Amino acid sequence: MNPHPISPLAIEDRFRRALLSSSLKTLAALVDDDAIVVDASGCVYDKRAILSHFALLAEQLASLDLLDWHVQAWGDTAVVVSRVRRLMIVREIGKRHAVSEVVRYTRVWRMVSGAWRLAASHATLVHTGDSSSSE
Repeated sequence: MNPHPISPLAIEDRFRRALLSSSLKTLAALVDDDAIVVDASGCVYDKRAILSHFALLAEQLASLDLLDWHVQAWGDTAVVVSRVRRLMIVREIGKRHAVSEVVRYTRVWRMVSGAWRLAASHATLVHTGDSSSSE
């Protein structure tokens, strides 16, 4: 019998969908109070800062496609390594352009009071490129 009916990969998908729908309430519930997050630029965030960062990211995020993943669980801890393609619409003065990025994430999830919580995350930018531009 599986002690955790929701898999870490299902939580990753919930996390991805919350980003796409700009659901900060869901993201706040999924991120542990003591979480440490390192983004692709190398910035380190605590929970409050990462939620503000997610709010800005969600405004630009057009798609977030899971390309591949690996899950390893040990009791109440799980590591999910994934590769995603994200498409962002970046707005600058008088212009918008699409930026496609492939990002590798390593996320550590831990079971807290019967629910998976994001304990740590690290992102590495694999590839980026401008897709289009408009005025």
